[in-house]
Amino acid sequence: MDMVVRGVSRATALPVAVMAFVPVVAAAGPFSGGYAGLQGAVFSSAEIDNPSEGVDYRFGASDLGGRFDIVFGGGVQQNALYWSGELAATIGGELEETVASGDVVFNGQQVTDAIELGLSDGYRGAVRFGGVLREGTTLFYAKLAYGVREFEATASRNGLTESDDDDISGPGYGFGLEYRPGDYPLFLRVEGMRYEYGDETLFDDGEFEVTEHTTDIALGFTF
Repeated sequence: MDMVVRGVSRATALPVAVMAFVPVVAAAGPFSGGYAGLQGAVFSSAEIDNPSEGVDYRFGASDLGGRFDIVFGGGVQQNALYWSGELAATIGGELEETVASGDVVFNGQQVTDAIELGLSDGYRGAVRFGGVLREGTTLFYAKLAYGVREFEATASRNGLTESDDDDISGPGYGFGLEYRPGDYPLFLRVEGMRYEYGDETLFDDGEFEVTEHTTDIALGFTF
């Protein structure tokens, strides 16, 4: 009798151990792993304040393709929770516009032609936190980022053109929705972000406060 009890105990020990381990393995869901793709700004706009002159410039709200990025990263899904880290580098696109013309004051001087402002090359690092919806193919997430972009300003005065540029940096935050079909190693993402780049000085003493708003779509593959 004792041998039977011991035999049953040993026979059931392995299945019990396996069953105890299975939930941990199963918790790593389909969103776990790496990803890479292309991301573009469907709509983007910039707010550039010039406190020294008391002027605010807003432009680009209807521009398509103000930025194109390569995005790559990796994340972990644990049950319905998800977190990831990613990097992005701008490979094309530019958000620029002539924001004023005529007799306007810029950097303490009379401008007789135009002022052109723009945002171009840059890179960003970000983390995402979110939850996978019940069907297991859709992720809703919040995103925190830190971005760098090149800020350019050109002022035309009395037939002469003066330009200056510098890198600006600051935090960004937003929300997004990502879809991954279960049968294919692909992802599709849409997200909205706001970047607050803070103060920047161009033309020696011209102060600018730059904020960027973007609505992005990304398409890529997972691995």
